[in-house]
Amino acid sequence: MKNIPNEIFFGWVIMTAFFLFMPCHLSAGQMEGYYWNDEVQPNWPLCIENSPDNGFIICGQTYSRNGREKSPPDALVIRIDSEGKVLWQKQFGAGGEVFPYGITRTSDNAYLIASWAYGVADSFYAKAWLIKIGDDGTILWQKAYGDNTFAYKAYELADHDFIVVGGLIEEVGTDWTIRAMVMKIESNGEVIWTRKLRSEEEQIWAEGATITSGSEFIAWGRSRLYKFNIDGTLIWKKAIDESIGMIESIVLTSNGDYLISATWPGREYTEYAQPTILRYGADGALKWAKILPVEDNHYDNQVYLCPLFPKGDGTIAAFADFTDYEAGDGKGYSGQGAVYFNEDGIMNQNGTLYELSYSTWIRSTKSAVTAPDGNLAFCCEVYYDDNWWGMKNGLIKTDAGNILSRDCTDTKEIPLAWQDCSAPSLSVVSDTLDSPDTSSIDTTPFNLFYDVVVNGVNTFCPVITQVNKLQNPLRLEILGHGFVSPSTIASYSLQVVINDNPVPKTTPKDFTRIIAKKDTALKTMLPKGVPVCIQIRAVDSQGREHPLYKSDCFTFTR
Repeated sequence: MKNIPNEIFFGWVIMTAFFLFMPCHLSAGQMEGYYWNDEVQPNWPLCIENSPDNGFIICGQTYSRNGREKSPPDALVIRIDSEGKVLWQKQFGAGGEVFPYGITRTSDNAYLIASWAYGVADSFYAKAWLIKIGDDGTILWQKAYGDNTFAYKAYELADHDFIVVGGLIEEVGTDWTIRAMVMKIESNGEVIWTRKLRSEEEQIWAEGATITSGSEFIAWGRSRLYKFNIDGTLIWKKAIDESIGMIESIVLTSNGDYLISATWPGREYTEYAQPTILRYGADGALKWAKILPVEDNHYDNQVYLCPLFPKGDGTIAAFADFTDYEAGDGKGYSGQGAVYFNEDGIMNQNGTLYELSYSTWIRSTKSAVTAPDGNLAFCCEVYYDDNWWGMKNGLIKTDAGNILSRDCTDTKEIPLAWQDCSAPSLSVVSDTLDSPDTSSIDTTPFNLFYDVVVNGVNTFCPVITQVNKLQNPLRLEILGHGFVSPSTIASYSLQVVINDNPVPKTTPKDFTRIIAKKDTALKTMLPKGVPVCIQIRAVDSQGREHPLYKSDCFTFTR
């Protein structure tokens, strides 16, 4: 699946033949808003969480510091209110790269950021780095743990302690391997206990946790599930079959069974990935399994379903990321959306896909949440230009029914071909358990923190902010946001139109500036003293207009 102090894109506004029974190897609403910024350095959003005022907080990486390119990247945290306005943004730096992979809202309306960083506390090693901040961005505490460690996410328990999941990197002979790590910490960050789990068969780490009761939880990652008591006692250790792939999300059903979203062959295999949804009983026995076939044609054909969101009525929504998915109608679909099913394995044969005027990409399984109104919100990369430096931080909030419907977006249905499939029950594994020392270090004296500025506009449409007349020869300089290059919008080219008539020649300079020219023709289109409507649109080689890419009128008088 799918790093600046100043960029966010905000959206209020997400076949080969198969047998019917196969192995698992495998409504109208409107947006409420968006945001982006036009600096040239990229941002990579990685995680999102709800905030107390029905807004959001997102975290990711930024390759800029104080307006200049900065590599390796820092962590960037941006707080958004319920109307899509930026309240504050903070940038956290260490000596090397920082990976802020998970953020958790705490019971005291603060946030705990789970990350790992190189050079934190002047250490040569990567360290798991936890930072607790208040709702105003004030740092409450920050601590690093062990050596060659990393943290994915923290989960608050009923007693306000936290379970933190991640991994450790260990040297084995001449090689390095990854072990799963689970820590319990106090509310002030002090370690209560740490557990390390080692497999002789594969590299493993803990990417998430599911709280199953007041005293038990399951830590999970890759193929593994580890059930613990909150005192650190390991209750059992199990795995999904390797033919199912990698675990993406685990939630509980209304009676305590486990619903698992998995992807085969796994996220590190980049050309082909198909999802499976499985229900296991508390004893590990399979109750049902469904697969969404994806054609393995050596292209980037992928579908990832994560996280899973129980709706409370027996139905589940899964955040979906599609790449060139060939649906039952023979068409290819790419982008983010949602699929729906219930606890009994009845799958909705239609999913939703969000059509945006820019391409987007998801980097993390922690990139989506259910907002307080029950609808999806997710952070993503926005391909705002045709090169790596043109990627922007994005946040999209859907309206009723998980719908987007204006500001150069739309929602369409995707026909899905869910099929029954077979899978083994969860198997018991022989992974070994240790209790390593991950003593904490207060990192306050060592690291760098900045208040930064995020600027943007709240639409996926191109926006004209100013038009200047240039002389000798007569030209129009058009300034604004979102003037993407033609390669970004597939086979479309940018075009300036005046009162719906195209200017003979349009020259995009960058994504904030366009020059429109042709002296005689332009004079005819701009009679002196007469207000005209100037717009930016995209057209294909046949002159057909892109259905989602067009600016509002900018009134200009020569």
